[in-house]
Amino acid sequence: MGRKKKHQQQTHERAPSDEHGEQEQKQVENNVEAVQPDDDVTEPTQPSASSSSRSSEKANSSNKKYENVKGTDRPIDPNEKFIAAIDQGTSSSRVMLFDRKGRFVKSAQHEIESINQQDDWVEQRPEEILRSVQDCIDLIFTAPVAPQLHPSQVHAVGVTNQRETTVVWDRLSGRPFLNAIVWNDSRTKELANRWNDTEAANAKLSSKQKAELRQKTGLPISPYFSALKLLWMREKSPQKDEIERAIAEGRALFGTIDTWLIWNLTGGATPGANPLHVTDVTNASRTMLMNIETRQWDEEICKRFNVPMSILPEIRSNADDFGRVVGGAFDGIRIAGCIGDQQAATLGQLCLEPGQTKSTYGTGAFLLMNVGTNPVRSSHALLSTVCFQLGRDQPCYYALEGSVAMAGQSVQWLRDKLKMIKKAEDVDNLAQNIPPGGLYFVPAFSGMLAPYWRHDIRGLLCGLGRWDNDSAHYARAVLDAAAYQTRDVLDAMILERDSPSLTSLRVDGGMAASDVLMQFQADLIQRDVTRPLQLEATASGAAFCAGLATGYWRDTEDLVACITSERQDRVFRPMMQKDVVDELYAKWKKAVGLAMQWAEPTHRQVNGGPTGTATPPGLPEAQVVPLDRSPSLNNVHDTAHFHPASVLPAATSLHTPRSHVHNVATSTQTAALAATSASSSVSSHVYGHAAARSMLPRVMTHLASLSVGVVLGWSVVSMIARRRK
Repeated sequence: MGRKKKHQQQTHERAPSDEHGEQEQKQVENNVEAVQPDDDVTEPTQPSASSSSRSSEKANSSNKKYENVKGTDRPIDPNEKFIAAIDQGTSSSRVMLFDRKGRFVKSAQHEIESINQQDDWVEQRPEEILRSVQDCIDLIFTAPVAPQLHPSQVHAVGVTNQRETTVVWDRLSGRPFLNAIVWNDSRTKELANRWNDTEAANAKLSSKQKAELRQKTGLPISPYFSALKLLWMREKSPQKDEIERAIAEGRALFGTIDTWLIWNLTGGATPGANPLHVTDVTNASRTMLMNIETRQWDEEICKRFNVPMSILPEIRSNADDFGRVVGGAFDGIRIAGCIGDQQAATLGQLCLEPGQTKSTYGTGAFLLMNVGTNPVRSSHALLSTVCFQLGRDQPCYYALEGSVAMAGQSVQWLRDKLKMIKKAEDVDNLAQNIPPGGLYFVPAFSGMLAPYWRHDIRGLLCGLGRWDNDSAHYARAVLDAAAYQTRDVLDAMILERDSPSLTSLRVDGGMAASDVLMQFQADLIQRDVTRPLQLEATASGAAFCAGLATGYWRDTEDLVACITSERQDRVFRPMMQKDVVDELYAKWKKAVGLAMQWAEPTHRQVNGGPTGTATPPGLPEAQVVPLDRSPSLNNVHDTAHFHPASVLPAATSLHTPRSHVHNVATSTQTAALAATSASSSVSSHVYGHAAARSMLPRVMTHLASLSVGVVLGWSVVSMIARRRK
C-alpha cells in the first residue's frame, strides 16, 4: 500500500524535463535583471542569486535523474504488450521492456554503491538494492522520455540478478541483519582454506567427503559461493548473536539477491502480505548447498555447514510462478521468470543447444557452455552448474562455467582510481592504435577465479618501458587482460573430455561494445566472435523466462523464430597469425606466473603448508604432464599440487588435438625469471645447482619487485615531465 501511494505521489510531483528546466532558469534570470532596487519591492519577492542557483540545481538534478532512462524511437502501439525484466547487477539495477521480437522498448538504470570496509571485502546495502529497483520501475512510466507507456502494457516480469551475493534478514521487520556480502568478496578465504585442508588434525572434511561435495554441487569449496558467506555471517560477523537468536525464533531468512527482491516485491513485511520466499535452480546452484542433479537442497551438505533448512527458500524452475507484485507501478503483475545473470545471458544469446557458448563481459567475464541435459564434471578447474530449466516439467540443461573476476571493473579502475579516462567508452579510442603485447596487466585485485582459483594473488603490471606507459597503453593492457583471461577459460573448456566442440563464441555485456577487444578476442582464440546488435542479453534472458511461462512465446521454437527475424549480428573473424598469437599468450602466462610467485609464500602459509622453505607449491621444473593427469579442481586449493601452468598449456590447446597436447609445467620460478628478462641459459645454470634452488625464488621476487618499482618510478617522472612541457 505504501509503495503504491509513493508511486502516485511521484507521478504528480514529477521533476521538470530538460526543456522546462531551461525555461524556468531563463525566466529567473530575466526577473533578476528586470527587478530594480525599489522601495515598493519587498525583499522576499526578489529572486536572489541563491534562488537562481537552486533552480538551476533542481533542473540539473532532474536531468541527471532521467539521463539513464532510454527509449526506442520506433512507433509503439498503445495496446501492445511487453515483457519486463528486472536486471539487478553488481554495479547497477535496471528495468527493461522487450517486445515479441525481443527488441528493446524502454529502460531505466540506477547505479548502486559497493562498500569496501577492508581489503578483500565487498558489501552492498540490501535496502539500496531494493530501492534502486523500485525507482527504476517507477521511472519507466514517470520519466518524460518516449515512448510513454502504461503499466497495463506489461504482460509479465522476469528477474535476473548478480549471483552468490548473500543476504540474511528478519522476516517480521524486513530488516537485513547486516550488509549483503557480494559475490567477489573474499573475506572467507581462511574459512575456505580450513574446509579444503583434509589433512589437518581438526579437518572439517575427509578427502572422500570433499570429493562427494564437489560431485553433488559441481563446485569447489571457495569464497566465491554463498555457503561460506553465510557461515561467516553466523560465526564471524558482529551480528552473529542476533542472527542466531532469529534462527532459533524462526525469524531469519536467507537468500541471494533474487530471493531478497522477490520477497519484498511480493509484499515483504507489509502487514497482511503473503510474500514468497523462493529462488530458482540457477541461483540455488551457486550456493554450494544444492544437489545439481536433484535440484533440491541437500540435507547432508546443509548439515555439514550447519545451515537450518528452515531459512532456505523454495527452489523453482526458471519459468515458473514467483508471485505477483504488491504496490508500485507493477502492482498486480505476475513475476513469471527468475534466473541468475550469467545463465540469463546464455539464454538471451539463444544458446539452447549443446556446444553453444557465450561470454558476458560485465564487471567480470563469465563464460558458459551449454553441455546438454547431463552435467559434465570438470577436470580442468571449471564449474559444473545448472544452465536453465524452462518449466517445472521441462528438462534441465547444464553448463560448464568459467568465471573471471575482473573485466569491466578494470575499466572502472582506469576511470575512477587512475583518472586516465572520463568515461568507459574512452578506452576503445585510446587503445585502437596500440598493438597488443607491450604492457601486460594481471587484474588480480582480489585474486583470480577460473582456472586458477587463487584468492591471494594481487594485481601486476609487466613490460613497462620508457615510452609505453601513457594512458593509451594502459587502456590497451586492460582490454587485452579481459581477452587473455577469456582464452584461459576457453582452453580449459576445450580440454574437457566430455564437452561439446566449440566453433564460435557469442559475446554480450557492456565491454563487448569494444571493437578492439572483440577483434583481439577472435585473434586470440582463432575462432569467430559473434556480437549481437543488442548487447543486453542478461535482461533478455530474464524476459524470455517470463514470456515462456505465460504464453507470450508458445515455446522455444516460437521464441527463436521471433527473435532471429529481427536479429542483427556482427562477426569478428581471426586476422592474426597463430605464431604471433602463441607468443603473445605465452607472455601472458609468464605474467600470471609472476603474480603467483609474488603471492606464494602467503598462499602456502594460509593453506597450512610448510613454512620456512622457499620452494613454492607446484610441479618440478620442466616436468611434462599429460593433460589427463592435470590437477583436478579438487586439489586446486591444496597446498602442494596446484601450479598455474599445470591446468592450461601455455599456447597450444586451442589449436592442437586433445590426444596430442602435452603441457610443459614450467615452474613459477622460471616464469618469474622470464618476466624479469633473465636469460634461459642463466636459469638452466642456476637450476643445475641444488644448493641455489632454495635461494632463487626469494632473489627473483626481490629482483622482480625492484625492477617493476624502478620502471614505475621512471614512468611517473617521465609522465610528469611531459605534462609540464
